[in-house]
Amino acid sequence: MTRAHRYLLSLAAGGLAVGLLGLACGARTGLDAPIDAAAFHFDAGHDAKTEFDAGFDAGFDAGHDAGVDSFFPVDVIAPIDVHVAPDSGLACPDGGLPNAYLFDNGGALYTFDPATLATSLLGTPACAGGVGPWTLSVSREGNAYVVFMDPWSIYKVDLTTLACTPTPFVTGQLGLDAFFSIAVSRNTGTEKLFVYGEPGLGDGGTIPNTPPILAQTDLTTFVLSEVGAVVPEPPLDSYPLDMQGDPLGNLFGLSDDGLIVEINSATGAVIGKADTGFLGGGDWAVMSYENQVYLFGAAGDGSEVARYDIATQTLDVVGTIPVAVLGASAVPCLRAGIVLPPPP
Repeated sequence: MTRAHRYLLSLAAGGLAVGLLGLACGARTGLDAPIDAAAFHFDAGHDAKTEFDAGFDAGFDAGHDAGVDSFFPVDVIAPIDVHVAPDSGLACPDGGLPNAYLFDNGGALYTFDPATLATSLLGTPACAGGVGPWTLSVSREGNAYVVFMDPWSIYKVDLTTLACTPTPFVTGQLGLDAFFSIAVSRNTGTEKLFVYGEPGLGDGGTIPNTPPILAQTDLTTFVLSEVGAVVPEPPLDSYPLDMQGDPLGNLFGLSDDGLIVEINSATGAVIGKADTGFLGGGDWAVMSYENQVYLFGAAGDGSEVARYDIATQTLDVVGTIPVAVLGASAVPCLRAGIVLPPPP
């Protein structure tokens, strides 16, 4: 079962008690329709998109409405200066462009060239016990960290050999037991793994009235420590987010309805947003690449690719690729000495 249906089924089964539902597999999605009626159904007119209507108690509604109202005043995402000196620790080891990778809905890994949209299959890692691909993030050390829905754990994959081993990560830390996203980025000069999710929103179906949190860990122990609450809280129908980071410590989350939020990796605060209008189509991913953000959404058996330019705050659909992308990540490094900062 894929991310979209696993997420919605969990909410329906536990939090809303609507009984057993027959769900087709093939996508992950957030909540595409306003939550205004006690009903749960899939729109037959859309292959991968879902509509989810549910009744919540008045206290939850009030808290959610307040969160939405407080979220929208957040400023747009500020331009990012990605110019680095030739000897900078942020530079890619060979002085070239960052390598980028994709993770598809069958658990296969690909290389990806943002300039040409070319993809090349690396293979499918044999991650023992991992079922239901969810997302990935890659590090400078040549490893990919992948998340599967079952058993909601994090695996390390060697990008050269594709050898896959479980990390020491223990699901349930800080209440993050399902539907979380991960991103390798920097904080105080050290590469760390950041985790975004809502405590208590697990496979059991509970729906807590609390904001999501940002947590972090080193890439050895995988013991989470809380960074802070992700506030102002993004709207409920923009959960879950896929998240990626860059070498400068910037974290970007993307919802299925095209909302990009920038999360401060030191505090968890939302410091920027962009309503791009990009529709994920049930399967979506985000990738930070130098001073731009790439968005992936379902398109037939593959994915549509769009590029969001932070400096000009414009979105361009650049093409489609024959990969059903669930995770996209670039090595968190920068070209040395040749990448100019975006215009003011």
